[in-house]
Order: sequence, then C-alpha cells, then structure tokens
Amino acid sequence: MSEDEKRAIVEEIHQDIFSYEYWDDVLTEYELHPIHDGIEEEVVDVDNIEKPGRGGWSSEEESKQHKNVKDFVATNPHVVGLPRNTKNGQEEYLFASGDKADIVFETENGYLGVEVKSIISNNADLNRGLFQAVKYQALLRSEQKALLFPPTARAVLVTERTLPAALQNLADILGISVFVISVNKA
Repeated sequence: MSEDEKRAIVEEIHQDIFSYEYWDDVLTEYELHPIHDGIEEEVVDVDNIEKPGRGGWSSEEESKQHKNVKDFVATNPHVVGLPRNTKNGQEEYLFASGDKADIVFETENGYLGVEVKSIISNNADLNRGLFQAVKYQALLRSEQKALLFPPTARAVLVTERTLPAALQNLADILGISVFVISVNKA
C-alpha cells in the first residue's frame, strides 16, 4: 500500500475509536478518570485558537483576485506540494452533494481539494476557508468510498497572506495544510 493508503486506513480507525460510545464504561472498568481539558495547554495555547465563525457569506460574484489565484493554482500544482507533472486541476469541481470546490487535482494516490482565498480575504473569510477545506476533504473521501477506493483524499487552503496565529492554530487542529502564495498585488 502507498503511504496515503496507509494513512487513510489509520484515519478511519481513529474515527472509529473517537466515535466509540462506551469510553465511560471502559474508564469505570479500569478505575480511570476522564481528562476534561482535552488537548494539553503545553501543546497548544487553547486561548489562542480562532473559534468557528458563522456568517460572512457573500452574494457577490467571484472577485478578479480570487479568480487569478484559482487559475494560477490550477495550472501550477507544485504550489500545493504536488509534482510539477501533475495534470492541471479541475476548477469548480462539482460534488454529488451539489457543493463546488475551487480546485480538485487528481493524483496517483487519490485527490487533493483546494480552497482558495485571495489577498482581499479578511480573517472571517479565512476562517470559513479552513472549514470549506475540511468539507472538501470529507466529500472527496466519501466519493472514494462510494467507488470502493481507499479514502486517501486531502484538502488544503491556499491564501495570499499568512494566517494570524489563532487561525494557524485552528488549521493545525483541523489538520488542514495552508499554502501562502503571491499572485495579486496588494
């Protein structure tokens, strides 16, 4: 199996572990106490994590800046860590759910979904972009499962500015890689 296939199997097993309903019974059986704090503060400063935002959706058409970044990334797969010989990404990839991803690359190990945010995106838009990447990853993996393929898909966020620390902490917790590129002039 490829590394991506092995990682996908481990992630599926982790999801099963985390969704197990009877952990309290296990703790009681072994006379253990639950951890109430979750992630230890030494690992991540929990006070410095951007909380999930609500709203901020725009009814405006796609901006020129967003389109520029999307077109650039779709034709330059290396900016998201893919080999240069990867086929161009498909823009406005339509999922069975009716959602659309900015870009999806087909790779030898599955798919890579890309959410794009341009130089004009504010922090609320970047926050939303992280959750869109989470959604794209889940949808791509669901499509792979429906086709009886290992769920190896990943998704990333591409932006034109460095994330504030609280948003980067959120990206790390969500497992979303962030790539910062420069296409538009500020």
